[in-house]
Amino acid sequence: FQIRTSRQEDCFLAARRLKPIVQWGWRAGDKFARVKIVTAENKPRAAGHVLRALGIVRFSTIDALAPPTEIRSRLLRLRPQIIMGYPATLSAVAGGLKAADRKDWNLKFVVTGGATVTDFMRQRIADGFSTSLFEIYAIEIPVSTGVAW
Repeated sequence: FQIRTSRQEDCFLAARRLKPIVQWGWRAGDKFARVKIVTAENKPRAAGHVLRALGIVRFSTIDALAPPTEIRSRLLRLRPQIIMGYPATLSAVAGGLKAADRKDWNLKFVVTGGATVTDFMRQRIADGFSTSLFEIYAIEIPVSTGVAW
């Protein structure tokens, strides 16, 4: 089945997920890279491009369906302080990182969500990125959500 949520519910859930990230050390000026599936519906909007260009918002989105080598090269170019994405994708990316890649990279932590993290993935992400790993995987369904099969 498919869970459908309104734009307002999506914003509410995103705000709830952001709270622990702030508690873990995210600050407004930090560069934040989201590795997620990019569709026509969730592509960054023009306002987001303007705010990023002005340096007000420092979020970047990387398509999780891209090859791990491409995701890795984008992350190395961006050098974000926080990375958020799917565990399997970040595990594949972390597997190819070398100590030289992490040099001069002020990475605060990595956040995974959207799937369960296995012990192997947890170790590979923590070792590959050489930083703390936080998991926020949970199922949340707002009361007003319509469900379709």
